[in-house]
Amino acid sequence: VSVLYWQAKKKNYHMTVPVDSHMFQPQKQPRNGGGVYFFKYISEKGVVNLPEYRYSGSDNSLIYQKVISPFLSGVVAGGWVPTWIHPNVITLSGLVCMVVCHIITAVYCPSFTEEAPGWVFVLNGVAQLMYWVLDALDGKQARATGTSSPLGLLMDHGCDAVNTTLGMLNTAAMLAVGPTMKAVTLWAGPAAVFFAATWEEYYVGSLDLPIINGPNEGVLLGVALQFWTAYVGTSWWNTVNAHGYSYNTVALSILTACAIGTVLTNIYNVVSAVRKMKAGQGHFTPAQLEAGTVYVALSRTIPMFAMVIMAALWAYYSPTNIFARHPRVFLWITGLLLCKLVMTMMVAHLCDDSYHPFGKTFAGFLALAAHGIAVYHMVGMEEKWEDLVLFEFGAVMLISYVHMVISLAWEISSLLNITIFTVPKNKRA
Repeated sequence: VSVLYWQAKKKNYHMTVPVDSHMFQPQKQPRNGGGVYFFKYISEKGVVNLPEYRYSGSDNSLIYQKVISPFLSGVVAGGWVPTWIHPNVITLSGLVCMVVCHIITAVYCPSFTEEAPGWVFVLNGVAQLMYWVLDALDGKQARATGTSSPLGLLMDHGCDAVNTTLGMLNTAAMLAVGPTMKAVTLWAGPAAVFFAATWEEYYVGSLDLPIINGPNEGVLLGVALQFWTAYVGTSWWNTVNAHGYSYNTVALSILTACAIGTVLTNIYNVVSAVRKMKAGQGHFTPAQLEAGTVYVALSRTIPMFAMVIMAALWAYYSPTNIFARHPRVFLWITGLLLCKLVMTMMVAHLCDDSYHPFGKTFAGFLALAAHGIAVYHMVGMEEKWEDLVLFEFGAVMLISYVHMVISLAWEISSLLNITIFTVPKNKRA
């Protein structure tokens, strides 16, 4: 039914940075001639608000402002990137680089303990660097070709969400943390940071990165560490220093401290924004005003942090030590849930709509958790039964996320009447 529906209203469409509503000619009715839009993820309110979306944000990193941004602007202006290449293709190309290197790393380091060849980490470093460059290039190309759109911004954030898990799993292999709680903590820190940044953008209305930030300096530090590991080997990270701590413990502690500091900054910014709303200071969208109080705003983070805590408890108290047996599957499932939570919030932000954190995604998560508890009480928790619960989680989250991605692509492209992967001929120089 979904395929037939998409085909009935099929059309081509993209956005990444400042958008003018006159660029789009929104379809007031479905292309099949029906009366009202019937979308799975875009509400009727979103149908009205999405074409009016304006991107607001800044990147204050000196590396970005003084080096990468001027360089890439020159690359695009000089015609080094063909105008027929769509920005979404550039975005996905960076993600493909990360996926390929992630698969290679998973083959050599399935449980984050194995010693992989040095070239694997060189590839990881190059892939991270390519993703960073292409992630900055897509916006330049979008503006140059006039193909900026909310879909491009959503795809950019969606790829970043997926890359959060990809990057952390590759880092876990690099640090040789093993299938332990160190690996869970390594994933949870950046995941919480990414969610909190999106949460702040929803309430503040703008994504403003500080002078030193993860998407720039953090990525370059990660690249340098991948190259360093290629030279010294992963065993170096388990070397105990003069103070009695292994180097991977030190690295994890620094990363966790940075993550906590960043999340606390996000919380402060959101609380300040909500207080300004209550005081009537500044301009705020109806969706932001609808949030009401600080307590309501803070409650929107419950699903994310509940998911992290529940995942950590499952990994720690598993009766069959499931995390030690399937560490990558375990973290990928939590990663997909992060992607869905972030995408749902971004859609609400783009559509100036209310964000409902306790929606289908979290409800499904709780239902599967209840199923796991029921299995435990009915038949005990042997390895095969706990594996069944884990892979049920995986199947449901994968199908759910793929469905969301495809549906949103067709819904937004139909609404804004724009292409997804091709640049219209009239926009090619």
